[in-house]
Amino acid sequence: MKFSELIGKTIINTQLMKKNGYDDEAWVRLDFTDGTHCFVVSSYGSYSGKSEDEYPAFILLQNEVEGLIPTEEA
Repeated sequence: MKFSELIGKTIINTQLMKKNGYDDEAWVRLDFTDGTHCFVVSSYGSYSGKSEDEYPAFILLQNEVEGLIPTEEA
């Protein structure tokens, strides 16, 4: 899914997710009224030498992410 595909969609549920066995909480599942869903993914890595910190940060959308479990929001 592309960010532009989110325009006009109505979110009916959100769920903070994490990988089972790890403490990273870098995924949010969005469920929409049309029956579709996607994951908002926060990531970092791939040293470029041009980022604010040592490694650049990214936000992307994915249709599926394997190995995630729901977590409670802080």
